[in-house]
Amino acid sequence: MKTLFNSNKQEFFKKLCSAKAIGFDLDFTLVRYKRFLHSRLLFDCFSKYLVEKKNYSKQLLSQTFSPEFCVKGVVLDTKNGNLIKLNQNKQIVQAIHGNTNLNLTQLVETYGPTRELAGFDGSKTEKYWTVSTYFELAAGCLYNRLVSMNDKEDFHNKRKTIDIIRDLKEAISENFFSEFTGSYYPSFRDNTSQYIHDNSESLVELLEYFKKRDKKLFVLSNSLPHYATEILDSLIGKHWKDYFEVVMCKSLKPKFFHPTNSQSFQNYFDPNMTKGKLFKGATTRFGNAKELMEFLKIKKGEDVVFFGDHPISDIRDSKTLCNWTTVQVEEELDPEANEKNERYSHFRNGREKLWGKYLTCGDELSYWGSQISKYSDYQIPSIAHFVKILNQNNNNSLL
Repeated sequence: MKTLFNSNKQEFFKKLCSAKAIGFDLDFTLVRYKRFLHSRLLFDCFSKYLVEKKNYSKQLLSQTFSPEFCVKGVVLDTKNGNLIKLNQNKQIVQAIHGNTNLNLTQLVETYGPTRELAGFDGSKTEKYWTVSTYFELAAGCLYNRLVSMNDKEDFHNKRKTIDIIRDLKEAISENFFSEFTGSYYPSFRDNTSQYIHDNSESLVELLEYFKKRDKKLFVLSNSLPHYATEILDSLIGKHWKDYFEVVMCKSLKPKFFHPTNSQSFQNYFDPNMTKGKLFKGATTRFGNAKELMEFLKIKKGEDVVFFGDHPISDIRDSKTLCNWTTVQVEEELDPEANEKNERYSHFRNGREKLWGKYLTCGDELSYWGSQISKYSDYQIPSIAHFVKILNQNNNNSLL
């Protein structure tokens, strides 16, 4: 796996030098969240919805967020109520059910002698729901908690595990897919600085660096427009539009990249804009990669470098469908990660004690480690880390 921890720094800088456009996902790419506090907020918001709207027991509201029971990269087996970890061959190497770590005999009894998830490609399905980002980490932890509670005879309104995931999906939808429902957005807006790191200095430095070198910059996010623009206001200031050719929100990645996708761009702040007609400084929703490339006047996908954190929606499909040069932003790569005042060391150590590393299974790659290795051209821990590396290289003379 290529990373900026090894000797390919020069190769990466040369690629940036030749690139005509550089794009960024928003969440966990441009924006770095305080993972423990942010996940706890999500856990509480989802729990509140389930109690108030789906008639789950009020004892759920007294449950605390326990991050060690789920890690990014696990797959929820919604039929059996298990959380499972896969190796690079899609073989189940570990599983837990509630508080119980399943042994090899139990794995074979449940999944067969090969323990392989044949046909699984990392996408969310009715049977397998993937925890692909840190946004979903709280949902995975909550699902595990709900399964554990549901197994008890005294659990109010006992449910099938497949129904639990459906209810949880509704909780996620209520809190994420509308800025005017749910409790997440109001809570986040009231205490934004509590949930995101202030990386504004390094972020502005990087954007200035690229703009001085005539790179066309853009944001391509699945986040909702008001949420995205408020975060950009907070991190960069009201002048953030000066840096980007276009900021695309609610883009419906990975559909955005598919060659058959013809969904039109819509200017979020001016609904009367002619559909599909992008202009410099626009903030849009929906859209498609073909029209973006035409707007940027770029014919070859390899001339676009795209930074993102989602192995499927950001990296795999932009690489395979558009041939963009891809940069996986993966905080798990940072050996010095330390989030002060939020028990991050305990958070990380507890997870690794139970699940091991996100990118590996012992001496081999995990399923997600193999996907990141296969589809991302480069990997970095964070934008701030990348800026630090940039500044260490001959006073930025490489580009």
